[in-house]
Amino acid sequence: MPIARYARREALVTLRDQPKLLEVWQVAELLGVHERTVRRWLSSGQLAGLEKGGKGYLIPKLALVDFLCGEGVHEDE
Repeated sequence: MPIARYARREALVTLRDQPKLLEVWQVAELLGVHERTVRRWLSSGQLAGLEKGGKGYLIPKLALVDFLCGEGVHEDE
């Protein structure tokens, strides 16, 4: 199993214990990527998020699951 695929699978298992809404830094930590990468996914529409009134984003756990199960994650990130 490729490492990126393994990391996504591990993140899905870890999500069970997470709150319904996640901060950008939490998603970055779960996926092992930089916060800028998560923000790029949000701005490109690959990952759905809710704006916090000009103070960043909250990512619904279900949106993250959809993102991880879909075609949105690139192997090189």
